[in-house]
Amino acid sequence: MCGRFVLAADNDALDAEFGLRRWPARTPRYNIAPTQQVLIIKMGSDNPEWVRWGLVPRWAQDPSGAARMINARSETVLEKPAFRDLVRRNRCLVPASGYYEWQATPGGGKQPFHLRRADLFPFGFAALWDSWEGPGGELLETCTILTMDAPEWMRSWHHRCPVMLRAGLAGSWLEGEGGNGEWLSRFLNPWKYEEFEFYQVSNRVNSVAHDDVECTAQAGLLGRNESASVRPVQRDLFS
Repeated sequence: MCGRFVLAADNDALDAEFGLRRWPARTPRYNIAPTQQVLIIKMGSDNPEWVRWGLVPRWAQDPSGAARMINARSETVLEKPAFRDLVRRNRCLVPASGYYEWQATPGGGKQPFHLRRADLFPFGFAALWDSWEGPGGELLETCTILTMDAPEWMRSWHHRCPVMLRAGLAGSWLEGEGGNGEWLSRFLNPWKYEEFEFYQVSNRVNSVAHDDVECTAQAGLLGRNESASVRPVQRDLFS
């Protein structure tokens, strides 16, 4: 999985996309990574909460496997024990302003890109959350982000992409009792090429120690440049 995203939108922008909420005090984040705290909107709640990114199912022996469960394949989420009950009762949204992908380069390296909506509005990753109780009674709430097959225009980065929802579908994701394939498929509509913009950023984003606006600073072309070369797909992101 890509493993890095951005949440720099202010409360007014988030309210416009997700409805009025009681957003907690926070600072802009430009390099959010797995196992860090992320902001989520749960079903049936107006109060966004902080949880850890990387799902720990309630039946897990310990939380050590969280880093391996930062995402869940939408194609199998209704079948796997770790996810299927959560689809019905523990859906959530992870608000984001954009995210990063890495593209293989001819020299064997990886070039990071920042991807975001062309209109610069935030969006929500479709996600699931769970609560794990430790042996001492401590509670740990965690989440995982759903993924799907990437549209053709994204495949120069990767064959998978996160499930990203705009206002209307974001609201529907948090409502009612889901749980079958027909219901789930309505949220798996790929974004169109003209709805996104993307550009190269520096390798600064590669280190979780860097979390500032410089991580999103444009360091090279792409934008929506049709003439850009398509390079081999990197298979270890958003898998």
